[in-house]
Amino acid sequence: METNMKMVERTVIGICLNDRKNEKGLISELMVEMKSEHFTDPASIRIFNYIEDNFAKGKPIAITRMLSEIEIPESYFDLGFLQVEEFDGLLDKLKDEYARRQLNTASSQLARLAAENMSADQYRSKAIETVFACTDNTYGSKEIYSFSQALGLVQADLTKTAEGEPQGIKTGFYSFDKTFGRLSPGYLVLLGGQTSMGKSALALNISYNAIASGKRVMYLSLEMTAKDISQRLLSRQGKIKGSVFHSDKVSEATLKKVEESIDQIGDYPLYISDKRGLTVAEIKAQAIRAKSRYGLDMLVIDYLQNIDHVERGNIAISVGETVKALRDFAGDLEIPILLLSQVNRQVDGRPEMSHLRNSGVSEESADIVMFIYRSDYKEETRLQHSREVQEAELIIAKGRTRGVGYIPLYWYPNYQLFRDKHEVDAEEKYRQSIS
Repeated sequence: METNMKMVERTVIGICLNDRKNEKGLISELMVEMKSEHFTDPASIRIFNYIEDNFAKGKPIAITRMLSEIEIPESYFDLGFLQVEEFDGLLDKLKDEYARRQLNTASSQLARLAAENMSADQYRSKAIETVFACTDNTYGSKEIYSFSQALGLVQADLTKTAEGEPQGIKTGFYSFDKTFGRLSPGYLVLLGGQTSMGKSALALNISYNAIASGKRVMYLSLEMTAKDISQRLLSRQGKIKGSVFHSDKVSEATLKKVEESIDQIGDYPLYISDKRGLTVAEIKAQAIRAKSRYGLDMLVIDYLQNIDHVERGNIAISVGETVKALRDFAGDLEIPILLLSQVNRQVDGRPEMSHLRNSGVSEESADIVMFIYRSDYKEETRLQHSREVQEAELIIAKGRTRGVGYIPLYWYPNYQLFRDKHEVDAEEKYRQSIS
């Protein structure tokens, strides 16, 4: 098998060298689809690296010079007749064999992990992380689309929408969905706000609206417990004041409301992780496991500053690298990721992208950046009193291809509930018209 694969490697290289001026585009295809790790034959690796270096410099491959610069066995080119038509099939063989080697590597690493002293949860997370790390990007770079193919993707999305199967996640806030559209698969959406401004509440509102429509959501909380999250959703569903869950007494009427609410939402496809101090790798492992077990349509991470970042000597750089990694991960999973982030405490007034705390290049990496803002928040804090209904704004500071703007909301603190102001006002106007 090993000898056969070495012949496949040499045949791929030989076909490319016959197209050394890249007139048929074979060297370009080799550079896009393969990397040196796909090869095991030392001579093939040396030639691949030589081709890659010359290709990067825009130079044609001079075989005479190549033979004088790198050591190649005399028998290397005893390949017989080379057929260009075989090229794509041979590349696929190399990719498949590389994938097998990577899985063998993962298997060996898993065997070593099994000998370590760790809990079952730790082992599962490490195991998924190991397999993902060993098999990620196994098949080289992502597809390069012709313009015609890309247009076909656009048309396919529009056709699905016309047939009643639009792509992405509706936030459930009519004004946002109408103006800015759904949260698209592969998008990283950054939701910022100051402490206690309502970031988590808004993220849970969006999650609730998604799961109520049948979408599968994973809520990865690095701060609140699964019980806290469930209490908030019960409060929202049954219009049960949040203070009830921390009271010394609970009435029969409240218990009945809770039971009815559980019956209504208990089967909604929400999956909660409340393990704190996770790294990006551990977040990926949990999300991959959830996607394989349940299927996922959206991932929510609450919140950025609580992720255990890999230190790079500068916290802003570390956070920026975390955000970029999560954006790439959204593309890998092909679902939107809603990532919550703190805003600097010193900010007074409406937040802007530059106010994101220790942001690094977060605002550059994110596809959408939005902020939740309540103008009377500081006054409420000073007076230690909250009105039952307050005005709020969802500020869209960056929307890739979608523009910027803001959506007026109402905030109901007793129920941790945000609602679209235009919808509420329209409902009130209608009630008055029929009364």
